[in-house]
Amino acid sequence: MTITMEQPKARRQRSDRGSVRQTARDVHLLTWIAQQYAVPMDLLAVLMGKREGAGPRDLTTAYALVNRWKKAGWVQSGQVDAGPAWVWPTQSTAAAYLERKVTNWRPGLARVAHLRAAAAVRLYRTGADLTRWISERELTTSQFLAKGDKPGHRPDGIEVLPDGQRVAIEVELTPKNPQRYWDPEKESGLLTEVRSAALNAIGGPRNRSGEVAYWCTREARPVLARAIEQYQRNERIKRNRDPKYDISIRWHLMDIEEVPGWKWSTEAE
Repeated sequence: MTITMEQPKARRQRSDRGSVRQTARDVHLLTWIAQQYAVPMDLLAVLMGKREGAGPRDLTTAYALVNRWKKAGWVQSGQVDAGPAWVWPTQSTAAAYLERKVTNWRPGLARVAHLRAAAAVRLYRTGADLTRWISERELTTSQFLAKGDKPGHRPDGIEVLPDGQRVAIEVELTPKNPQRYWDPEKESGLLTEVRSAALNAIGGPRNRSGEVAYWCTREARPVLARAIEQYQRNERIKRNRDPKYDISIRWHLMDIEEVPGWKWSTEAE
């Protein structure tokens, strides 16, 4: 009697073997990061925790996630300042999540302090919620500019309150020359640009009123307070001259130093 042994069939390899499967968490976190341009690892750890309704994850977990993303080719990371490494989406990833063309971008030292502060304010105010914040990057890329055109001033973000009201967010870390904010003699300055940008971003050019929250350092606060006072005085004069002039902005000065992670400190290590 002859027994014939059947040869085992070779196991078919999965078509996605060696690749990284994208999860709902990946989509959520990468969308948030793409909107903010980039985030440092410590704020990514906070973002991960907020999405899960928990406290910040540890840096080891954040680095492991980013290594997985890098393996998939979705992000790049590297040291930019004295704090933890930063992570930012590749050009193709950012374009996919923002659903529009974007330029090839990576963080530079001159911008990261501001980027960190803006991301920290967003986390502080709206957490990981994607529906309650419109980022500066979204505001910038929502308009297709003609070649050579330069975009005007844009808020650092638009916070959407639970009742649907929108507040233009400005982050001011270093005080500028007072006349840069408002020059009484010329009746012009940055506050005029901020007002116009806020009205456009909040409700379009027909909107007649709006809210601006300046998240500023204690150094910048008195300079801004004085400039806003002068600006509002000028607005009252215009309104007295012309009752039809009813454009109004409510200005709020907020203390950014109450925002966790707004700047990197060795105390956070």
